[in-house]
Amino acid sequence: AVIVSPDAGRAEEARRLSELLELPMAMLAKRRRGPTETEVTYVIGEVKGLRPILIDDIVSTGGTIRRGVEALLAAGARPEAVVMATHPVLVGPARENLAHEGIERVVFTDTIPLAENPGYVVLSTAPLLAEAIRRVHTHKSVSELLTHRGPVDPLFSSA
Repeated sequence: AVIVSPDAGRAEEARRLSELLELPMAMLAKRRRGPTETEVTYVIGEVKGLRPILIDDIVSTGGTIRRGVEALLAAGARPEAVVMATHPVLVGPARENLAHEGIERVVFTDTIPLAENPGYVVLSTAPLLAEAIRRVHTHKSVSELLTHRGPVDPLFSSA
């Protein structure tokens, strides 16, 4: 697998995740074609034969994700991308873009309720928020919550 940042703005988060999971990292280079549209110009990093895991904070129309997956496939990535984002805004053609044949799994958190869910994995933020509140009230470290301690999900395996 390879952790993929959709742009330079998410590169630091992608780097931290790739180090945590001991996976390689790649980044999509893109340029704006207008106020709301971007074009993925090339892939930075080696993705050939690897399962791409794209991480982002917000998925709005999903256009960047779709174009990113197309660029990754053209660069030789396996056609089983995992898309992970915190906030599923999902407007306009988002569902169609996320249904791209190269995307195997889409994972969101529940920060924005989904009106309909065509099979996305939705992770609850409640346990994390509850533990953070508990730690604040018991004067314990909240920053320790950001350190991964559990088993790695099989979707991150390099197979």
